[in-house]
Amino acid sequence: MELNRYLIIKARKNRYGPGFECTGVRVTSNKPKIESNEKAIYLTMKLPDALFQMPELKAEIIVPENLVSRPVINADTIDTIQETLEMASGLKISLSVIEEEKQK
Repeated sequence: MELNRYLIIKARKNRYGPGFECTGVRVTSNKPKIESNEKAIYLTMKLPDALFQMPELKAEIIVPENLVSRPVINADTIDTIQETLEMASGLKISLSVIEEEKQK
């Protein structure tokens, strides 16, 4: 890709020392009308297409079976869940833990 543009730099005398300080920059595609404190620079930019091509990101996440920890529910946890449900619903509730059979 090739771009042709005008870079306009606005400057004023430096208040704190010698030289000038930049007070603004703008870019236009048409020939600009500039003020007395501005300078226009005609730019040609040659940019490779690769600059604008987004890389395709891929990820694969694998969790080995031996790293999966099964939840442990002890008697205190069951009692707390049961009491909370009974208080919220007003019903008598009986909870028990049923172990899931391993699939082959």
